[in-house]
Amino acid sequence: MAGRTPLSEAHRISNWRRIQKHQKAGVIFLNPETVEIESKVIIGRKSVIEGNVHLLGATAIGAGCRIESGSRLQSARLGKGVVIRSSYITESRLGDGCDAGPFAHIRGGSVLDKKVHVGTNAELKNARIASGGKVGHFSYVGDAQLGRDVNVGAGCVFANYDGRKKHHSKIGDNVFLGSNSTLVAPVTIGKGAVIGAGSVVTKNVAPSVTVVGVPAKVFIRKKWEKRA
Repeated sequence: MAGRTPLSEAHRISNWRRIQKHQKAGVIFLNPETVEIESKVIIGRKSVIEGNVHLLGATAIGAGCRIESGSRLQSARLGKGVVIRSSYITESRLGDGCDAGPFAHIRGGSVLDKKVHVGTNAELKNARIASGGKVGHFSYVGDAQLGRDVNVGAGCVFANYDGRKKHHSKIGDNVFLGSNSTLVAPVTIGKGAVIGAGSVVTKNVAPSVTVVGVPAKVFIRKKWEKRA
């Protein structure tokens, strides 16, 4: 082909052979000419790889996954039935049934259990999220451990850096983090707690407590109830 150097031509041929090998093993490539795949990559049967996808390093993709256009996976490990929508996954693990994107960025050794949802333009760094968690769009979860069925509202930020070092946060099961809330690490949120939208959490929150405001304080319902 005109304009190709011997090195680029050799790379193209090697890449095409790898794609053909995966096709024979039951992987579906919708636009194989635009896929970059390195030699250590493993892909399960019936997974669908769309066009303009980069699969790099020691990436392992389970059976029945779908990797949509514009995605880049670098040494990522995906369970079965995972959907990646135009997102970057770097050196992280996603369990069965997870989905991410579009335009999500999961990195820094993040580990997601089963059926975790990561929304549009959300970023995870060194985050561990138990099964059933939901991270809303435009959120940042960094250096944190989240329990089961935690809801991270849209625009929620884990402020993990104080200008000198990173700090860790721990979130219990069934916690609800309202939209645009900020958690100033290090902080621990107890099981079943609720963080009101727009709140700034600077102290630990006890289980089953609701906090609101800047800074966040315990919400006492009697003060807000309309008297008969």
